[in-house]
Amino acid sequence: DLPPEYFTYGIGCEYRVPLYELVFHDCVVTTWYWGDSSGFFYDLAPELSDRKDLFNILYGTAPLMWADEKGYGWDRHRARFLQTYRRACRFHEVVGFDELLGHEFLSDDHALQRTRFASGATAVVNFSDEPREYRSRGEEMVLAARGYYAKGPGIEQARLFADGQTFERIEADGFVSIETQRASRVGPIEGVGRFSLFRVAPERWHMHAEAPGLWRVHLDHVRGFPTGRRVGLVAVDNAGRLRERWHYTLGNKTLSIEADATHQLFALLLDANADDVIIMPEGGEIAPDEPVRLAVDATGRTIRYTLDGSEPRVTSDRYDAPFALEASTVLRARAFVGSEPVGAIATAQFDVIRTLYASDALRGGEEARPVCVPLEGICELRIAVTDAGDGTAYDALDLAIPVLKAADGSTIALNDLTPLYAVRAKGAAREEPTGPMHIGGRTFESGMACAAGSRLAYALKKSYEALALWLGVPDWTEGRGSVVVTITGLTCPAGADRVPEVPLRPREPEG
Repeated sequence: DLPPEYFTYGIGCEYRVPLYELVFHDCVVTTWYWGDSSGFFYDLAPELSDRKDLFNILYGTAPLMWADEKGYGWDRHRARFLQTYRRACRFHEVVGFDELLGHEFLSDDHALQRTRFASGATAVVNFSDEPREYRSRGEEMVLAARGYYAKGPGIEQARLFADGQTFERIEADGFVSIETQRASRVGPIEGVGRFSLFRVAPERWHMHAEAPGLWRVHLDHVRGFPTGRRVGLVAVDNAGRLRERWHYTLGNKTLSIEADATHQLFALLLDANADDVIIMPEGGEIAPDEPVRLAVDATGRTIRYTLDGSEPRVTSDRYDAPFALEASTVLRARAFVGSEPVGAIATAQFDVIRTLYASDALRGGEEARPVCVPLEGICELRIAVTDAGDGTAYDALDLAIPVLKAADGSTIALNDLTPLYAVRAKGAAREEPTGPMHIGGRTFESGMACAAGSRLAYALKKSYEALALWLGVPDWTEGRGSVVVTITGLTCPAGADRVPEVPLRPREPEG
């Protein structure tokens, strides 16, 4: 139940004038109040997020987005999260420190407004729920309901209404994003739905087809795209890692791809040697059940690979199908024609992360839960605490009596190890040993206190075989709060010793 004053004065277009930005825009970046972010009320009134996007474009200010449940949520409304980013951030990159020279109301109801910036950039927005015509200095267009037109050095973007449909187009050097309601061409892109193409490195561009179906990209009309270059197409995951080769056609400088429900993110690789092996993913952290794929563009090639970092030879393992990795390793691969190597050696270092324990929701008032985690083959221990999806209030966790057990029967308290890193929520700088803990009416003499959002990592000696501890939401929450605990481990390379133990944290002297 939002107060009417919020709609009239807080987010209404009738009375707002950017007085602050007219004075300070060239020296101060402003954004929304933390409790009123771009997506704060999206679930209740999605049109408010459209209006906030328009104010960000009009004033040349920064959006404010929460990745958790306070706003869009990266996992709940990712498409809308990205839409705000594309609409507001690209233009803000251009005008963020421009002087704001002028602001005008272009209609009696103040729904149509325009601003001018020192760089020559202009922005016109339509706060109305109906399309509005806009004419100025030879420019004539129909702004869509809650639409806009903005133009500045190196950027042009608009949300317009034409031919019975609303469409959106954002173009800058190395970036284009469009949205259509039916199959049509907007700028250099043909298709229906949302599609973005952007440069991430000189030899690599990414594409995001948010709707499945056929998409055509006229590469010679994409700003900053180097035409005449050899391209390869690979599907990527949400982290941008190479996943698998994907079919495409390229003719007359037009790239055609067919996206489906599970393949909507792609990488365009420029000028890759046809004889060079592509490793997918290209290294980094990987789960034991995640497939590793090898590919080469040239036909008639055999791929040989090694998993010990040595140079691939004609006698090395032959790649025939995707495979999984059991332990962290350095993979090297090369293409062969008969017994002769061709192309360069491809190398990727993989860190295999094994899930050792994953809890369901731990809730306040429940009894402490005993956990014993095997550590065989693990050289780095990681503990992550997240909320259980119902908000973060009172989401605390106690790790009571966390003990590392060695093969000879000796033990060491996890508290006594200095972490490789410690990310703590609720303002705490790092984890510290605490005194007695109370979980589900039971008292434990020691342990560590965390909150949702905390992440801890520890290097382990080879002698550690298991971690034993008790988990639970502390009694001070009075039955409130809920968390999920995930314990993972970085596997040791096959045949390698574990990394040296980080020195013990010195204890305070007693007495």
